[in-house]
Amino acid sequence: MVHTISALNTTENIYGQVWIDGHTPSPGPTDGLWAQIGYGPEEKPDWIWMDAGFNVDAGNNDEFVGHASCPKRLPVPRRCSKA
Repeated sequence: MVHTISALNTTENIYGQVWIDGHTPSPGPTDGLWAQIGYGPEEKPDWIWMDAGFNVDAGNNDEFVGHASCPKRLPVPRRCSKA
């Protein structure tokens, strides 16, 4: 997904699911499991990460949701991606 972001123009919700055998099938969030949304240039490792929150149990998976926003003007175009 490519989206130009700013402090006022955040992404829509970004969803991700995690399955860990014997852990995520239990109801509610799995203890110690967290997810993040990241964005940055594809060719560089200096991405910016922000936490995503537990959303729902999706079958045997834990689903997380978050969105990306930029707190300040960035010098180059950025790419937004699920993390």
